[in-house]
Amino acid sequence: MNLKQFIDRRNMIADCDATSKEETIKQLAGHLHANGCLFDADAFLAAVREREAHCTTGIGGGVAIPHGKTSAVKQTSVAVAKLSNGVDWQAMDEKPVNLVFLLAVQETDAADTHLRLLQEIAIKLMDDAIVAALHQAATTEDILLALEMDPG
Repeated sequence: MNLKQFIDRRNMIADCDATSKEETIKQLAGHLHANGCLFDADAFLAAVREREAHCTTGIGGGVAIPHGKTSAVKQTSVAVAKLSNGVDWQAMDEKPVNLVFLLAVQETDAADTHLRLLQEIAIKLMDDAIVAALHQAATTEDILLALEMDPG
């Protein structure tokens, strides 16, 4: 599996001005919906909110990986936001988040594809060079280039 096949640059925000977790998720879901990845943005948002209510998706290091698995998803996709200012995400390390990967997962992909996407993102985030490149990214192209880097 290649993470890149699930990321469309139209679903990326390189300088996201959101000031809250909810606003960030809504902006990314709006891109996913506008670009044909969702049947129903509201139902998808409800699934993401339900997941967030169980446990934070702020994994630390300034990164959050919220996700929703629902029939409201037309095409399994990953939306990415680089936040202009850190947002409180109740992250495990209690630090603000400035990089968000929102996973929109079809119900049929809920088991296998969902876990593989999380695994691939996690592997990339274990590489200090990739993480640094992501945090320094100023454009969607910069983000894509960072995600194309091979973990060392």
